[in-house]
Amino acid sequence: MDLYRSTFAGLLLLNSVVFIRSYRSKTGSLSEAPNTSEKVEHRGREDDDAERVRQLKWKFLPVFLLVNGADWLQGPYIYPIYKDEKGLAESMVALLFMVGFLSGGISASFAGTIADRFGRKAGCLAYCVIYSCSCLTLLTDRIEVLFLGRILGGVSGTLLYSVFESWLVAEYNKLVVDDEGSALSSIFSMMTTLNSFVAIVAGILAGWLVDHIGTAKAPFMASLGCMSIAFIAISKTWSENYGSRQESSPEATSLLAEEAKEEHVQAPASSAVKLILGNRNVLTLALTSCFFEGTLFLFIFFKFPALKLCHELSGSKTGKIPMV
Repeated sequence: MDLYRSTFAGLLLLNSVVFIRSYRSKTGSLSEAPNTSEKVEHRGREDDDAERVRQLKWKFLPVFLLVNGADWLQGPYIYPIYKDEKGLAESMVALLFMVGFLSGGISASFAGTIADRFGRKAGCLAYCVIYSCSCLTLLTDRIEVLFLGRILGGVSGTLLYSVFESWLVAEYNKLVVDDEGSALSSIFSMMTTLNSFVAIVAGILAGWLVDHIGTAKAPFMASLGCMSIAFIAISKTWSENYGSRQESSPEATSLLAEEAKEEHVQAPASSAVKLILGNRNVLTLALTSCFFEGTLFLFIFFKFPALKLCHELSGSKTGKIPMV
């Protein structure tokens, strides 16, 4: 077993131990909770709430894991497909990445508002279509189409990390369950855990596809299949919900506006830029997020050349490194 696979096996074992201990700790604390008469009286209501939450969870989680799996499939091969298969210069690859990141940052200022206005389900469907188009652009070597693909990739990334969770929260609020949000917290915890496993499986599958088909385009085509299944599932099983534009929606009243009324102050301006610049707490959070994401994006771009250089300096005879 080489260095990469032994490291992967060790990390997988370590995370499995941590996961098992966390699960045992959680179940142990639940079993020690006292049984009160109030819980017995409301057992029927609690069972009904639990069933509705369960139905929502299994309506959402498979789709969420599919769309994230599609993203994980292609992640390791964006740089190699530009640099190795298409033979682009390092500066051009960097420019493509920069356009994608700028697209994601700019679209973040309006994507959520559009999804609130036209529907979160529609936003999720739009993600499937836009991300599929982004994958298809890699079938050509025309540089303008590749730039279009990076723009679409940035927009779809914004949608992935906003509209899906917004849809889930809105649907959960419709249930009006009497658990003070603990069930929703449990769903988010499960999302994070399962998404980590999906990332591992997707990386292994992507490597297998590239090895057997012989092109880095293979994971992107597999992503198209995931997107198609997710699109059909969303269309058939999800209901639509909206943001504050819909007066009948349970989210019709802005939390910021309500807070302003209680404090007898004027509600903040609707412009996202004015809100960020006018509120020190929001500005601090935005800057912190920018520094964190900027560091992460630099790591994403430089990790491939750094790994290749370390691989060559180690004197390895295999000629390439596994991109999983």
